[in-house]
Amino acid sequence: MNMKHLALTFCALVTALALTACGSAPQSTASTASGADSAAVSASVSAPSASQSEAAADDYHSYTFEFTVPEGFAEADASAIGADELYQAEDGSNINVVITADDGSLASDVTQDMLVPVLEQAFTEQLGEDITLENVSFSNDDIAGCPAYRLSYTLNVSGLSMTQTVLGLNGDNIYTITFTDMTGSWADTFEQTIAGISAVPA
Repeated sequence: MNMKHLALTFCALVTALALTACGSAPQSTASTASGADSAAVSASVSAPSASQSEAAADDYHSYTFEFTVPEGFAEADASAIGADELYQAEDGSNINVVITADDGSLASDVTQDMLVPVLEQAFTEQLGEDITLENVSFSNDDIAGCPAYRLSYTLNVSGLSMTQTVLGLNGDNIYTITFTDMTGSWADTFEQTIAGISAVPA
């Protein structure tokens, strides 16, 4: 299995599990969106105005998200991994976006204990070897003024080491954005991309 195929396998697995975990979070009184808009998160050629960059805390349901796709990443076929958007670098590193209808759960209610054991078990079953997530960090800090969680970890599989950061965000829909660094060379770039995520009116 080559690095690109391995990275895409992890993408599909992580996004599916992250969405499951978010769906198991306590329900809020949020209204349900009618559906997902796959064009909502896209490469931004210019930053939104300051008034649009952060959602009002009590009105996040009317916002979607934008971020700038880093140089070196090209749009790829997202359907193979069940994502709405996929951007991939030559080394197999990638960014994928999954958008699902709002089910009333809050990303800010997701916990590390919800995600890590489920991911470790799924990786172990999928890959046929014991997998332990290393260097795990987790937070529930808002992103662009919207409820969110962030989970980062390192995976070591068959001599390959990669780092993934998974973001879950509430807006007009539920957004899961996964950043996979296959070589360790994209950490700063991914941090800049995450810092530049903006909430814009849907």
